[in-house]
Amino acid sequence: GWGCGYRTLQTICSWVRHHNLSSAAASGSHQNSSVASIFQIQEALVEMGDKPSSFVHSRQWIGSFEVCLALDHFYDVPCKILHIDKGVNISQFMPELCEHFKTVGSPVMMGGESDNSSKGIMGARMSDPALLVV
Repeated sequence: GWGCGYRTLQTICSWVRHHNLSSAAASGSHQNSSVASIFQIQEALVEMGDKPSSFVHSRQWIGSFEVCLALDHFYDVPCKILHIDKGVNISQFMPELCEHFKTVGSPVMMGGESDNSSKGIMGARMSDPALLVV
């Protein structure tokens, strides 16, 4: 439903803050001690020039691209987007996902191409391949 992209972003932001992975937090340049609200996320996307001013206070959703912009904006954390065609080819990306969880550990956003719903991936397993999805 509406807001799932924002909630997935907020989950990732909470993880980044909890694990002190933010370059901005490490340098002291990010003074906000809480995870950004939907309104703050919308304002930031407008401020960056990604969205028009009418986006603020709207019920327009965000996707993987906007999540990447927001993570970079709020926490100076770079992101990588992988396009996986309708999940059919997800098995070829399982090694990369498993490596991410071994080395970084943060949740991963998976956008919904056919159902338009964001999913938060919290873990992955190579043997008997599976994803832990919230």
